Amino acid sequence: MHALSGNASSVNWNEWLAPRAPSPSVVAALQPGRELFIYGSGSVAGEVLVLLRNRGLKVRAILDGDTRRTHVADLPVQPPDDPFISAADRARIPVVLGVFNAFVDTVDLRQRLAAQGWGEVIGFLDLHVLFSSELGDRYWLAERGYSQAHGDAIVGTDALWADDASRSLYRQILRFRVTGDDALLPVPDPAHQYFPSDIAGYPPSPLRLVDGGACTGDTLGQIAELEIEVVALALFEPDPVNFGALADAARSWAARGVPAFAWPCGLYDNTGLLRFSPNRGAASGFSEDGELTLPVAALDDVISGFEPNLIKLDIEGAERAALIGGMATIRRHCPALAVCVYHRPDDLWTLPAFVRSTWPGYRLYLRLHRHSGFDIVLYAVPVLNSTS
Repeated sequence: MHALSGNASSVNWNEWLAPRAPSPSVVAALQPGRELFIYGSGSVAGEVLVLLRNRGLKVRAILDGDTRRTHVADLPVQPPDDPFISAADRARIPVVLGVFNAFVDTVDLRQRLAAQGWGEVIGFLDLHVLFSSELGDRYWLAERGYSQAHGDAIVGTDALWADDASRSLYRQILRFRVTGDDALLPVPDPAHQYFPSDIAGYPPSPLRLVDGGACTGDTLGQIAELEIEVVALALFEPDPVNFGALADAARSWAARGVPAFAWPCGLYDNTGLLRFSPNRGAASGFSEDGELTLPVAALDDVISGFEPNLIKLDIEGAERAALIGGMATIRRHCPALAVCVYHRPDDLWTLPAFVRSTWPGYRLYLRLHRHSGFDIVLYAVPVLNSTS
């Protein structure tokens, strides 16, 4: 790796991607016998609780602004401003953030905790630096040093972005992953996920959409809110619970005169069967230990005669496989692509490089749509549709 001059800034990649050492204050706070609070009452908080207890730490209680869930394991859930927690304890006892998702603004959360008198706050990424083997890879989060080990590929992808906004965001995301500093990320734009308005030639109009990972039809609701014209829909969702709602949504669009075809399967590089983990909402996905066996399809096998001008893929890490399964369709029709690049640690740089090498006639953009490095989307716009 080397220093690279780009339109947005100059980066010394050796320094930019160098893995951080664990914070001495975090190491001290996580010594056996120390007392802690955990913020968050979901599944991640439960994992953190088990980890800390196994390490000999004492967790006094669970903190959460939403106290509808009263307990995590045997511990009560208390609001962080609970008057029964003394000011001295708030200043003295660290809080570990047991949250790792797209919907919690951790910058805002830290500010609120500070305003309520809490002292040290240990982020989930800080915890993961020390205990990556126990907590494991999840979505884009990998063990310390992962980004540096892929430095050459990361530098190569940095040169592919079509605008300074994408290049700057790419570098900010990488720096955030290395440092754990969530304040490095820009404010996300959830309202325009899959349909940003600041990319030349995008979205195409009227839409002929292939929606891979259509879930319950949430993207269709967004299309309606943004008043985007649609002329045809091809929708794919393997989760049986999600598919029921999606089928209802497809019927609703068909009743308005828009042909809408829904397939109860996932998209992949071949047509067959795979193991699937259901009932996890938007996080349902294929995995080797999945409880169900469900069908998958290569896009080239199932949409003959459908001429998409946008393919959206949010399929829990199977995005590359789905692109391979749709190679002929993409080559023939040159649709715009909206591909999630946060489900696996290397998706951020390998998927843009794959698109560029496979279909050179695309301009590549990157946008952030949720907190904490989630819902990062690669937008690939065919040059013939771009005015820039």
